[in-house]
Amino acid sequence: MSNPALITLADLCLYDKERFGYQETDQDSFSRPWRLEIRLEKKLPIEQNERYPRCIGGSGAAVPEDCGGTTAFECFRDLFTPDYILWRLAEMLDEGWKPDHVKELAGLRPWMNRVYSRREINRHLEREVRS
Repeated sequence: MSNPALITLADLCLYDKERFGYQETDQDSFSRPWRLEIRLEKKLPIEQNERYPRCIGGSGAAVPEDCGGTTAFECFRDLFTPDYILWRLAEMLDEGWKPDHVKELAGLRPWMNRVYSRREINRHLEREVRS
């Protein structure tokens, strides 16, 4: 089996609108693997002064980094709904702001404003290419 880190999209020889699946496993054998489906919309010519790879579209919010695997992600996603976060913020304000609230908010932050962000995805891709 070849090293998946060395395989490029060009190696897959995809046609426009063709899809491929990707399954990422982590060290936690108790979690189900992450399954992604990627579709090549269109092959575009390389543009000068453009950064690659880049995302030009998509849907759904990215999974928070280090969320604990697929099972933990599903549990947290179901718990940390927008309604819960608003309720908890109101409760914190009623309790009077405490230093512990800052730490709790830091833990809740990845679950707030869970929307698709092409800009954030491209920042992440750029960081990955540099490392």
